[in-house]
Amino acid sequence: MVVWGGLLVLICNTVSDRIFKTTQARMSGVMAGLVMYLTGAGLLQGRSQEPEHSWARVTGAVLIVLAGLVGMDRSRRALAEARIYPHRDQDRADILIGRARDALHAFAQGRTDTLDQAVKWGEEAAEAALGTSMFPQATANLVLALRTRYERTHRREDLDAAVDVGLPLVGDRIYRKEQEYFALLAYLGGTLRLRHDHFGDHDDLRQALLLGEASVAPGRKLETYIAVICHEELTATYHSAHLRTGQSSYVDSAITQLEATATLTERLGRVGRRAVDQATLGRLWCDRSVARDAPSPAVDALKGMTELRSAMRKIPPGHRLFGPVRREYARALRHLAGALDNEPQLRDALDRAATLRADLVTSLLAQRPEEESTLRPLIDPSQSGARTHALLDLAANVVERTLTQVNSDDPEYARCLLEQARISAARETNQADALQAAGQAAHHATADMATRIEGALLQARTAQALGWFTQAADGYEQVITLLPRAASRALPRGDQEHQLARWEGMPSEAAACALAAGKPEQALQLLEQGRGVLLSRALAARGDVAKLRAAHPDLGQRLDELRSRETEYENTGLTVVGSSTPATQAAPGAALVTISAEGWAGHRRVSGLRHQLAMDWDALLSEIRACSGFQDFARPPHLDGLKAQATDGPIVYVNVASFRSDALVLQPDQVKHLPLSVTPHDVAAQLNVLRRALTPDTGATRETQTAVHGVLEWMWDELAEPVLAALPDRLHRIWWVPTGELAQLPLHAAGHHRTRQEQSPRTVLDRVVSSYTPTVGALVAARARPPAEQVHAPLVVAVPSASGYRPLAFARSEAELLRGLYPAARVLTDTQATAAEVRSALPESLMVHFACHALPSDAEPSEGRLLLHDHEESPFTVGDISRLDLHQAELAVLSSCDTARIGPRLQDEVIHLASSFQVAGFAQVVAVLWMVDDEVGHLFAKDFHQGLADVPLSCAAQQVHAAVLRARERTPNFPVHWAGHLHVGR
Repeated sequence: MVVWGGLLVLICNTVSDRIFKTTQARMSGVMAGLVMYLTGAGLLQGRSQEPEHSWARVTGAVLIVLAGLVGMDRSRRALAEARIYPHRDQDRADILIGRARDALHAFAQGRTDTLDQAVKWGEEAAEAALGTSMFPQATANLVLALRTRYERTHRREDLDAAVDVGLPLVGDRIYRKEQEYFALLAYLGGTLRLRHDHFGDHDDLRQALLLGEASVAPGRKLETYIAVICHEELTATYHSAHLRTGQSSYVDSAITQLEATATLTERLGRVGRRAVDQATLGRLWCDRSVARDAPSPAVDALKGMTELRSAMRKIPPGHRLFGPVRREYARALRHLAGALDNEPQLRDALDRAATLRADLVTSLLAQRPEEESTLRPLIDPSQSGARTHALLDLAANVVERTLTQVNSDDPEYARCLLEQARISAARETNQADALQAAGQAAHHATADMATRIEGALLQARTAQALGWFTQAADGYEQVITLLPRAASRALPRGDQEHQLARWEGMPSEAAACALAAGKPEQALQLLEQGRGVLLSRALAARGDVAKLRAAHPDLGQRLDELRSRETEYENTGLTVVGSSTPATQAAPGAALVTISAEGWAGHRRVSGLRHQLAMDWDALLSEIRACSGFQDFARPPHLDGLKAQATDGPIVYVNVASFRSDALVLQPDQVKHLPLSVTPHDVAAQLNVLRRALTPDTGATRETQTAVHGVLEWMWDELAEPVLAALPDRLHRIWWVPTGELAQLPLHAAGHHRTRQEQSPRTVLDRVVSSYTPTVGALVAARARPPAEQVHAPLVVAVPSASGYRPLAFARSEAELLRGLYPAARVLTDTQATAAEVRSALPESLMVHFACHALPSDAEPSEGRLLLHDHEESPFTVGDISRLDLHQAELAVLSSCDTARIGPRLQDEVIHLASSFQVAGFAQVVAVLWMVDDEVGHLFAKDFHQGLADVPLSCAAQQVHAAVLRARERTPNFPVHWAGHLHVGR
């Protein structure tokens, strides 16, 4: 007894806090040990259980003395730690953690008044637990409370605070033996996933995947309830990854994770799966049913509906999942109805799923017998033709009932309105209801950005289908107004592009609706505002900078500082510290080993700085616009400002939408509307001819080149001639602004070129000098500086041989040509032509000429690049070029293939190498639409520069025109050799 008592006292004073979570537990153990020792020594009963000098009494006494010494050392350390953590109190932390958890549980059951208290207690618990083993648990609870409050209020500050609280602990090895540490990883991953879902930063999703996979990495034994949390959060992250990438493998992974969760919840003694798991699984099956490669869409949809229906029965009104589950159920019904309506072959699959369907409908009839007439067609073979309507009627009923039980100020209310609008639109007889519900969702005060945009878009498309073009144009205008906010400066460039790609094609449809409503001026402004969002953002703040610096030097300096910060953050990416492996490629099991606290905190700062940068931009622009004469600083030009740009020649928007095509001719005194008769199918057919002609295997044949002449003739007949016929005969310049897929066509080369010798040739080349501009706003920026005179010392960059690509036999000849024309030229060739050297030389260059390979990127337009000598180590990309700020640049000549080519993605953003040089500050760019032979490019460059050497740089467009005419004379029957060269800018 004496030995055991002394040993218990020593253990209680020695072991880590990880064994005893509170002081009370430790002290109880010490007291029990003392009682055992004293009893055994006879000091409590007057009679010893051991002889006076036995080894047991001696050993017990030694153990008590050692325990006392350990206790003194613990007290000394406790006093030292108290000075470091003055608010630390494990007992108080334990109480506060329990209170915060209870408050969150009460909120989940419908008590909205407990959420602020949960955050307050969570913050106090984290402060009291700092430096103890309870800190991960307290922090995990606080992260969850802040995230939950964001989901209720949509205040981004809560979401960012949750990330800022949790990320510093990720790399802290001290806590990795705590079970709650992995719950923290899971909650933090879920918070980053939510921030990605609502604001679009792909780095947040990458981190969420890394954290989630690390939390469930094999070889780690977790307590069951923590394992459930980890699997659930990773399920949601996989689902977001599927929505981001479209890869169905992520849905399958999510379903696997959720099935693991189901096994764990049953191990906890729960009957069946929790309602939240059933709701999530139902949504996953529904998403799988609409995937492009889904093997059995109807079966998957019915599985999803069954899970959702089961969850609906368990979730009462007021629960946070009440609205989302019912909305997802209605969505599943709508998708199934659409599948039946659009693909009759799915009806067989639906019949094969008869058991699932019968079980589901029987369950519904038992609960709602009054809806038998709606539900009966789903199981009655004789009424199979009415299934689509029955499904939509049921979906409408579900969402209407849900709207009556969700608070109207809840963001979920807006999502339910949007689903109601989609169902009404699918029913076709309820279009007016669809318009009303979509409009309410678009203007809902607390709705997230995606819901507002989708609501406005549905409103516009529904009105367009009804022929209500004024309402349609207004709906599209709201979408266009919201797009810059969706592609916020707080996001990296790639994520801004991803956001815009979600709503492609809007400007053309918007303009078409405005024209159908008889409003050409509104149509022009919608095209101007909706196209080139990123381009316009970059150029707008540069147009009046000189004027701003002169009037308000301090504001000009702050603007320059913001630009520098933006460039710095854009060049910062997420990688696993200590490894060259991208975060998305890191092995989950090794993730926590390779990530250091500095690495995660560093990325957190970059992400937070981007958000702060966006707010600083908004604040500075507001301050500038408050100054006299700067009310419209960095805003799109007003209509009068647009008309003023047509003084030197008309600016022609050519637009093809789904139901009409038009040309809008901007002139100093009017916007002239010219109806056309081109369809999207026509444009696609002509582009296919061009693509075949540009294929090395087939493009060299005379038959193929004859077909290209056919494309040029079609463009003249359908596009160019109607425009030129409406303009004065003696026209000198014209600027083309093609939209959508038209941007891939050489409008400047349209014509019947066999008539070139006639008195009135039917070609654009023989009528007028053509230039292009992405937007009229880009033309405003290009003309912000006075035109430059002759150039004497251009920068020449020639890369005859880029690693991994065929040599360019004439690149060195081009460099020598320019050295002969401009003896003072700075020439960078071979190993000198590196990205760093080019960047350092560009700020001093009035003109630059590149003779090298170019590599566009269809998937990520900003990753297109010029292949310099060190392109493998330091790529010179569209994004890099766009971030340059060149104050005296005038002309960039890109003697490279595909430098003006626009890929199939983000066509209205006009992101290619030519536009990147415009954003960098060049007022004019000479580029090529497609791939040309090296010798052909060299001859064009020779004709162009020999003509330009003795005239001002402002004559570059005329010299491009002359060089194209000479190239046509050399090879009139091979239009691919000369029709692709073009001029962009003033």
